[in-house]
Amino acid sequence: MRQKPDYDKTPVSRQAVWNDSTMINHDSEEDIGAPATRSRAAMDHVSSTSGEMIPHNSCEPTALAAGNSGNPRLAPSAHATEKLFPTCLVAVLRAAAFLCFAGWTWVHFYWEGPYGILLWQDGTYDFANRLGISWDEFVGTDNDEGWLQKWIARIRWLFLACTLLTVTVRPRSYVQMAGLVGGSLLLCVLSYAKYVASQRQLPMFVEHGGQILSPIVLVLALVLGPRHRITIGTAILAVVMTFAGHGSYAIGWWPTPGIFYGMTCVCLGVSYETANILLRGFGILDFAVCFALFIPGLRQPAAMYAVVWGLLTALARPVAGMSMSLNYWGADQFVHEAILRAPHFLLPLYLVILWRPRQEDEPAIAHTASGTDTNPCSTETTS
Repeated sequence: MRQKPDYDKTPVSRQAVWNDSTMINHDSEEDIGAPATRSRAAMDHVSSTSGEMIPHNSCEPTALAAGNSGNPRLAPSAHATEKLFPTCLVAVLRAAAFLCFAGWTWVHFYWEGPYGILLWQDGTYDFANRLGISWDEFVGTDNDEGWLQKWIARIRWLFLACTLLTVTVRPRSYVQMAGLVGGSLLLCVLSYAKYVASQRQLPMFVEHGGQILSPIVLVLALVLGPRHRITIGTAILAVVMTFAGHGSYAIGWWPTPGIFYGMTCVCLGVSYETANILLRGFGILDFAVCFALFIPGLRQPAAMYAVVWGLLTALARPVAGMSMSLNYWGADQFVHEAILRAPHFLLPLYLVILWRPRQEDEPAIAHTASGTDTNPCSTETTS
């Protein structure tokens, strides 16, 4: 009986991998890319040593696609896409939070935050009086700002810090993440102040949900991942709040703000009656988007509509307000209105990218679903 040769003792290891024109010997110090004649000579040496003839072309070339050590069933391009996919999602969320904070930072530096409605009250003065602050010190004089104005002005630096944090925050930067959570609370207080100033109309607070939650979604994406169900659910909630708030005003459930009519008439060049009809239709579509985001077959088209409509409504502010007759064409007074509303279209964009249709990738030749080597010449299984 012929004895089975011990390939491990041969000069050429049995684990050598070759293709039609090149052999790569992992157990030797030879250069990669040796000509095909070397492969044929090596095989002849094996046959002469063992007494068995192994044809040099008896085994089909088998190798994993380069760079697919993480998932052997993905093609190289698909593997690269999968690696860049979370980075793209985080970049969109980072841009949403950055632009939102940047726009509100401009408001606080150029004008003043809307906190006066919360602070200009007897209770605030009583609190300052208990701290030993007089009335003149509290409200200020003609030549000097009071205690209240000084503290309101200092909030601008907090918004500026949050703007920078959206750029510098990274996974495991928990101190910076805590700062962004604090920035979300600042946006919540700001939205509550606008809610009180609007005589406590609920849609005024609800429509700011996208802005309030944009830094929270970014933090969740960094901690849990951009494809985690909590991250996705929070982003959907933010989009629904924004469109439900706008829809409640547009459909007429609460008094429609005059700026809605003004933007519609100026941007579209229509009359008040036509603008009223259009706003009612836009309000119905806003609520349709809110419901469609929870239906798997409709959620991506709904998110795409939300991207377009959120961008158009954000740009409508500077388009309707800017004029060639104003200083800087009025950009200093209206451009920030579009910038701070970036979450209204970037959060839906995050959902559009997340829910994109995926193409099935071709499996690698070398591995079956069970992870075994399909090479007929191999007697080992892959781990």
